[in-house]
Amino acid sequence: MKKSSLTVRHSVDVPAHKMWETISAIGGVDVWFSSLIKSCEVIGEGVGATRICRTEAGPINERIEAIDHDNRIFRYSISEQNLLPVDNFLGTMKVEEEGAGSAVVWTAEFTVAAAAEAEVHTNIHQLYVTGVEGIANLHRLQAA
Repeated sequence: MKKSSLTVRHSVDVPAHKMWETISAIGGVDVWFSSLIKSCEVIGEGVGATRICRTEAGPINERIEAIDHDNRIFRYSISEQNLLPVDNFLGTMKVEEEGAGSAVVWTAEFTVAAAAEAEVHTNIHQLYVTGVEGIANLHRLQAA
């Protein structure tokens, strides 16, 4: 197993404060990531809360590590998941203003078998773009 990381920056036409509002709410992942997440349960509040996202492959158990409202940074660790062959997963989402819209910079840090690294990077990239677009689509529908 080797340490690996990947950063995906994805721009959308939704204001940063709207994107941050959705991300920092902790719950509701099943609403904006419905193609993957079938249900989302949050136990507790704020930093230290546990988020259990259920997928067809099984649960994704996450712990909220940081919510920085001033800098719009949300960090979570994953203790259990069956989607990807990775361990020691730490995800960080940062929302940045970009003109009238925003960009979400989503970073993953994890350990992975070297032979699977390229495929894992491709899969995470696709997942992250899908997730950010899901949040954006939610806000576009609400504005319509």
